[in-house]
Amino acid sequence: GLGATLYHILTGQPPYEKQAYAQLIAKVRRGEFKNPRDVNAEVPSALQGICLKAMSFKPADRYLSARELADDVERWLANEPLVAGIFHQLRQRLAVQFERTVLPSPADAAIEAGESRADLLLLSLVPTRRVRFVTDARTHPADYELASLKAESLLARIYQARQVALDREVVVKVFKPRELDEETRRRYAPDELERVQATLLQRDRECFLSEAVVTANLEHPGIIPVHDIFRDDGGSLYIAMKWIRGMTWNNVLVDRTEAENVDTLLRAAYVVAYAHSRGILHRDIKPANVFLGAFGETCVVDWGAALVTPDFRSWGTLSAFPTSGWGTPLYAAPEQILGTVDEIDVRSDVYLLGATLFEVLAGFPPHPVPADATEVRGVLQRNEIRPTDYRGPLLDIALRAMASSPADRYATVREFQAAIRESRS
Repeated sequence: GLGATLYHILTGQPPYEKQAYAQLIAKVRRGEFKNPRDVNAEVPSALQGICLKAMSFKPADRYLSARELADDVERWLANEPLVAGIFHQLRQRLAVQFERTVLPSPADAAIEAGESRADLLLLSLVPTRRVRFVTDARTHPADYELASLKAESLLARIYQARQVALDREVVVKVFKPRELDEETRRRYAPDELERVQATLLQRDRECFLSEAVVTANLEHPGIIPVHDIFRDDGGSLYIAMKWIRGMTWNNVLVDRTEAENVDTLLRAAYVVAYAHSRGILHRDIKPANVFLGAFGETCVVDWGAALVTPDFRSWGTLSAFPTSGWGTPLYAAPEQILGTVDEIDVRSDVYLLGATLFEVLAGFPPHPVPADATEVRGVLQRNEIRPTDYRGPLLDIALRAMASSPADRYATVREFQAAIRESRS
């Protein structure tokens, strides 16, 4: 009822239109109504996510209480992460589809353990593969064989691996959900802690799956191709990608000349511009997310924080992240942390490219290292840029790209690139 009330507030009309009683009841039973933004395009994406979660077809997919719904609205007002996740609209549609779908037999046991039917249906689309480590006894066949651990990111362990059937080297990212630190754990009662951990796991899993879908739908020499997404018999999630020998730009940036680094930035900017043309905003551009191949490749990596817009070809599968707050504080544009998701556009990525140019010139990221989340907000509210002794037209370009107001920045990545080329001519 509260979700329907919020729907009426956002759109100016109830979720179900006046019609014959039998038709109305049939639509209610199927959970069929227009998304709020389809009725009123000015509804913020985040509030739509809250509304749709509250009105989920299955009770298990809704907020557990009115207090939880109110908390999410308050988090939206404070620009904090929401419980309503990126895949919520898809899960809602899958919940309706579930009425006409038979899941595998383990589903009932998982539902009893607390999984929602919609989540199970979503994950059931991901195939199962056989996985082993090279150190395991070869007593059973495998589709993928994991070798050495190459790196760890926020949500994944990254292995050099082999796809057995094709006998080719690949990179395999293994989903690694975050753990709450002890200080955070102490703030919750045991039953609340379990719910918070489940919400965090769901959010992290959605982010991991989103990276796979987004990257698989972007075909460009500067984006490492996704070969496969799969689960093992234990339910762990994996992404298999093309193996490229090399290293991330941040590991060699100080050893290269300014000209070499600016050339790398221009090549990375082409990748970002291509993503924009396909309806994707990266939101976490920095030297650590640019991979330099041993044979001249320049790849933009880590699309887990990407923001999906309606121009994306798989918009019907994914919806935009329902919150801001994504990005690396040392490089982030103010609206990424302080604004709503509707304020983020291509100029936010232009800001990040300017921040990367600033580091190329000054030798350090533009924002000072924050002591805590409160200081992050203060730095970005002031758009505080660290002082540097570097002088020249390239710094002027970086500072314009990092203007506090998006209206004062370069309007597109191509404009940013053109300004750099003109300054070097």
